[in-house]
Amino acid sequence: MTEKDCPLGMTPETMHQLVVDQGKQTAKLEHIADTVGAVKACLLGNGKEGLIVRTDRLEQKDKMRGKFFWALFGIVAALVIQSVAQHLTSI
Repeated sequence: MTEKDCPLGMTPETMHQLVVDQGKQTAKLEHIADTVGAVKACLLGNGKEGLIVRTDRLEQKDKMRGKFFWALFGIVAALVIQSVAQHLTSI
């Protein structure tokens, strides 16, 4: 590279360093893009269940379990109250 080929009065060494640095940045960006792609595949699931779907299913399961236990608690409380009421009326 000659000084005529270098814009803005840069030296050939400066131009060479810019080209080398640009190559390094391009490699880093490719690595970042690959990493982001891998994270996206984990979250969305690349052909299988991803973390988002699995987390949603766990949350739905937890909600159903909570409803079941509250219903069970209500039934037990109703039975206890009914038993106490029967006992009080028989006295």
